[in-house]
Amino acid sequence: MAKAYFIERVENGVFNLDFSNFIECKGIYSIEVKPLSSSGVVLENDIEKFTHEKPFKLESPVPMINGFLKFKSDSDFIVRMVVSV
Repeated sequence: MAKAYFIERVENGVFNLDFSNFIECKGIYSIEVKPLSSSGVVLENDIEKFTHEKPFKLESPVPMINGFLKFKSDSDFIVRMVVSV
């Protein structure tokens, strides 16, 4: 049976998530990105805006192994992931 780990970290500025860089894991089940403050905004790939009330969410029953996401914000934002090991 596969194990999964929860990862949570606070970022600021630009955060690049390259799924292929997770060498020790078998993929990512879910990711959530949202600003810490209720007035903050996070941009995904400089296009779509996400807020504290409407965060970026991506979930899959099968671990995602390919992909690249770029997030940018002027304030602190939180990144939460569940990865398969």
